[in-house]
Amino acid sequence: MKEEIKKNRRLMIYTFILTIVCTVSFCVLSLLTYIGVMFKDGSSFDVKGVDGLFERRAYVSSRVSGEITTERLDQIIDIYHKYPSEEAFYRVNEQYPEIYLLLISAYSNPSDENDFLISQLTSAEDFYDQHKVKLQKVLESGRKYELSSNEINYLMQGDIKGPFIYDFTDHWVLYKNAYLFIGFLLALIGIVFTTYIFSQEKELEMDKVLGIFPNRIGVSLGKSKIGMCFTFVSINYFVSIFAAFIMLLLPFGETGWNASIQTFFDYYTSCFQWNLTQYFWITLIVGWIVLMGVIGCAALVTSILQSRMMALIVNVVIAYIPILLSKMIYSSLLLHILELHPLVNFNTDQFIKSFYSYGAGIHRVTGYGLTTAIMMATIFLTIVFCPKSFGKRLQGRIK
Repeated sequence: MKEEIKKNRRLMIYTFILTIVCTVSFCVLSLLTYIGVMFKDGSSFDVKGVDGLFERRAYVSSRVSGEITTERLDQIIDIYHKYPSEEAFYRVNEQYPEIYLLLISAYSNPSDENDFLISQLTSAEDFYDQHKVKLQKVLESGRKYELSSNEINYLMQGDIKGPFIYDFTDHWVLYKNAYLFIGFLLALIGIVFTTYIFSQEKELEMDKVLGIFPNRIGVSLGKSKIGMCFTFVSINYFVSIFAAFIMLLLPFGETGWNASIQTFFDYYTSCFQWNLTQYFWITLIVGWIVLMGVIGCAALVTSILQSRMMALIVNVVIAYIPILLSKMIYSSLLLHILELHPLVNFNTDQFIKSFYSYGAGIHRVTGYGLTTAIMMATIFLTIVFCPKSFGKRLQGRIK
């Protein structure tokens, strides 16, 4: 592997610099273009940029940070009963910013969330019983999901327990977007890099020379290449995530780390009992496994085809076309299949709100869990078969 790194050192340095520049630029742009809304004295105003993010953090955390109690939610309902709708809206956002959105998420029908009136409610005593009710409403609405009876039973067996923890999470939304950007960027860079590395001998016509030597030489070379690709993309991934962490999360200390996933973004219907600390570590680890699986698949394809352009086209199609299809089609069968695509699952909006599950023997697992298992199997197959395939292709050209 050392020889491969030495041979491609300049390319690796330039690629690493490109990755970090793109990641840092995305984070800086996210901070500079941030716009938040605050309420005071019956009116609203925007706060922008880094200063606005800190100002809104102080505004939200001082008012609603901590457990979401039914008593607090009842106070919001009382305000909507006492005052006209518009005045109540400003009062609630000034005293309990954003919390009213949880009431809308919990009690509204999927088709009328934008028109739901909180004044229709009399009490929020059953707020923590509404999660399953909302899941049932989403299923009955027929939007996108057509689940089997086993999937519905699995979904309803889950028990999301309260109380939810609420905190300021605007900076976490920026991190979520950066995480997705890093994943898609490194998948593309990794595919291009891996395709280049595994097609070098063919492009330079070195295969004619290497084919003279015993097969074990080609196998050893294949092992060095896949080891270098895994190592290089891993370093890029963890350094990029660390850069996003330093820029988007670290400045805000502990803010948001304990917030329940159901209070974050529009994830109320999520069936994961996570807080954002768990979300951070799980997506970090699984994201790395997914990337390694993508790189492994690219290495397998290229080691077989040995044609740089053809392998690159095939690898890009395999990696990115399913993402487009998942946004364009509404066939339940196809969506079940596309849900298992690694880069589809890299989008946290996709898997956290997904209701799909899959039979695995006597158990059922989420698409996120099954995709992770598939990618781990892909990594194993890559390590075992890619060097052998690469060696055989070198031998085959000289015969």
